[in-house]
This record gives sequence, structure tokens and C-alpha cells, in this order.
Amino acid sequence: MGRVCGRARVCGGSVYAEKVQIGPFPRTLIPRVSAMRRRQALVSAGVTVMSVTPPWHVEAMDRRLAVNLDRTARSQHGLVTREQLLKLGISSAQVQTRITTGALVRMRPGVYRISGAPSTWEQAVLGTCLAANAVASHTTACRLIGVPVDDEHRINVTVTRGKTPGGLPGVAVYRTRTLGPNDTATCRGIPVTSPLRTLLDMSAVLETPQIETLTSDLLSLRRIS
Repeated sequence: MGRVCGRARVCGGSVYAEKVQIGPFPRTLIPRVSAMRRRQALVSAGVTVMSVTPPWHVEAMDRRLAVNLDRTARSQHGLVTREQLLKLGISSAQVQTRITTGALVRMRPGVYRISGAPSTWEQAVLGTCLAANAVASHTTACRLIGVPVDDEHRINVTVTRGKTPGGLPGVAVYRTRTLGPNDTATCRGIPVTSPLRTLLDMSAVLETPQIETLTSDLLSLRRIS
């Protein structure tokens, strides 16, 4: 949990003691009485007092933003993209502030993990796909589908020609002319090449005995027929 600090705000004749969570959670505004006396006491104590938009507007806005951000991150293994954050109404400056305070952790260029979300292999794969606008492929696709492979640690993705993803250390990027609807699927919330397309891709890099084993595995799992 992040660090908590306090300050006060005045609105509509009332003082609101604000509990500010340094982290991804919305602010909590607690109404107090005797505005003038509270203000004088707070100023004497060295607390900053300022006028703001009515707190019910601020609170509703923060709550709505928190819900939308949480919904997006939960559907993406705890990840959000910079583009998604901007669409949610978070400014570039606010994004940088969240990075600085640790509320957002940079995973890949333009891709962030919400603080507190567990780090997983699936998260790393999806983060790469989001950053490169790619689909998981080859051995990474095999592992997602459930086929045992030797090269489980390196992430493999495929992009269409013309795309030049950068800043992806430890990632093998393959390029293809097209990726049609029948060439892709979604597995565990991650864009991935379809089982048949995965078999075709792997056939280009495997020896005949390995291709036969992979085909047998896919048939036994009923991924292809």
C-alpha cells in the first residue's frame, strides 16, 4: 500500500480533510464542520487549505476512473497501454506522475503494469504483443496452446511486414506478409497464431521428426483435425 498524507480543502462553506493515497487508488474526502474554525486551526498547524471543485464531483470522477482502469487492467493480466490511459482521461503528465510514484511499472515501450498486479509469463507475453502490435507465435504459441516445447523462456511474436517494433530485448520477431482471420486466435486473453498456423510456422524451423511429434501433440489435444 502506498504512503498516505493529509491536507484540507474548503468547498461550499465546509472544510474537507483529504486523505491522499500515493498510489492507484481514488481520493477519499471526509466532510468536517465549523469551516472557519477548522480552517484557522489547520492553517495554524501548517496544513495547506485551498478551494476546489465540489468534492462529490471529484469523488465521482475518481471513482469512475478507478473502476474503468481496474476493468481494463484485469482483462489484460494487470497491464494497460499508454493509449488506453489517455483514452480513460489520464493526461501525459498524470501518467508520468504515476510512473514516478510507482503506481505504474513500465514493462515495454508504451505498456505498463499496475502496481500490485502479479508478474506472470502470460503478462510478459501480452505486454510484448501490445507493445509490438503483434501476435504470439512459434514456440510461445505452442506453450499457450498447451504443447510442450523446449524453448519456453524466449518470447516469439509475429508481425505483418512494414511494422518495425523496437525496444524488445529477449524477443524473437518474425515477419509475415499477411495474418488473416483464420491465422489468429485468442488464448488466455492473448492474441496468438491459430493452431494450424502455428504448425505451419513451426514446420519452417523444425526437423521432420519434430514436426511429426508436434502434429501428434496437436491432434491429441484436438487443436487440429
